[in-house]
Amino acid sequence: MRSQLPIVLGQQTDLAFLRGSARDAIEHPTTAELVVEISDTSLKFDSTDKADRYSLAGIPEYWVLDLNGRRLLVFRDPTANGYGTKFTVAVDGSVAPLAVSGATLAVAALLP
Repeated sequence: MRSQLPIVLGQQTDLAFLRGSARDAIEHPTTAELVVEISDTSLKFDSTDKADRYSLAGIPEYWVLDLNGRRLLVFRDPTANGYGTKFTVAVDGSVAPLAVSGATLAVAALLP
């Protein structure tokens, strides 16, 4: 996991989950298994422009944690025209990240 560091897309990410060990990521990585943005004042930008950039780069899964709306926006199935699958998980729901088989995270546990 990398926090507040860029991946090679010209974007700084709040959290990026990478495959491999920390020693594998000496340079800026070119991809991630999951990117998470924590959105307070930038929800529109995070859920449109950033989502399009991550999709175009082939990031398989992108989450936007909407602090004000107390929900999680999930983007999956990247294409050249944006993510093919988009859904919202409410504060009382949970989500299973694609890269971690059998893991489930409660949205409430992600929120302050």
